[in-house]
Amino acid sequence: MLILADTHVHLHAVFDRDTALDAALAHMDYRAAGRAYRGVLCLVDSEPARSEERLGESGARQRWRLKQEAEGGAWRAENAAGRILYVLPGRQIISRENLEVLALDCRLTLADRSAGLHDLIDAVIAAGGIPVLPWSFGKWTGRRGRIIEAALHQRRDIVLADNGNRWPNAGEPRLVRLGRDLGLPVWSGSDPLPFPDEVNRLGCCGIRFNMKDDDGISPGQALRRALTDAEVQTYRAPCSFTRFVSAMVKMQARKRLR
Repeated sequence: MLILADTHVHLHAVFDRDTALDAALAHMDYRAAGRAYRGVLCLVDSEPARSEERLGESGARQRWRLKQEAEGGAWRAENAAGRILYVLPGRQIISRENLEVLALDCRLTLADRSAGLHDLIDAVIAAGGIPVLPWSFGKWTGRRGRIIEAALHQRRDIVLADNGNRWPNAGEPRLVRLGRDLGLPVWSGSDPLPFPDEVNRLGCCGIRFNMKDDDGISPGQALRRALTDAEVQTYRAPCSFTRFVSAMVKMQARKRLR
C-alpha cells in the first residue's frame, strides 16, 4: 500500500475545514497517479484543542464527516464519495532558543519557550511522539543555526523536514543537506500560512513510501515504520519566487501587528 503523508499541517482559524480536506485529497490524488493509497495529515497547530474542535464540527452542509478512532487518537475523515483521509494529532512547540519542534502523533502539553531544544525533543519522545525539526526561512542561521547544527551531530532520534514555503531555486538548505549526509531522515510538509488562500496548500508537500503489509497498522504506526523500514521519498509543489516573497512579507507584517 502506498502511504502519502503531509507531515506539517495547520488548520488555521481562517481555513474552512472541508475546503482544506478537499485540497489535501486533490494533491494526494495527483501524487498517487491512479494508485490506491492511504492519505495522512499530521496536524501540528500550536493550539491543538481549538483545531480539533474545528475537525469535530458537524452540519448538514459539510462535505466531510470526521470521527476520532480512539480517545486521543487519529481522526478518520470520509467524504460523500467514500474517500478517506486520516488526521493525526500533534503539536508545534517553540523551544527556549526560539526554534520550532513538531511533535507528531502525540499530545504534549508543554508551554512554548519552557524548555531548551534537547529537553523538548526528549519530552516529545517520552510522550510517544515523533520529534521533527522543520526548516524555516531565517531561523536556521546565526546562533540558532549553530544550535541546529550541533543537534544534527549529537542526535540520531530526530527527523528533519523541508516545507512548502521554500523557493526551490534557492537550493536545499545547507543544514538539511548536512542532516541527510549524517543519516537523519528528511521529510517534507506543506506548512500552510495563516492566510485564507493558503487553505489550498494542504497536502501539496509531503512524503511517500510503500508498505508491504499495512493490515491493522494505524497511520501513526505507518509513520514510525517509515523511520526504519521503508524507502521514503519527498514531494513538493512548486513555490514561485513571487509567492515566496509575498508570503514572507505578509508574515512579517502580521508579526508586527500582533
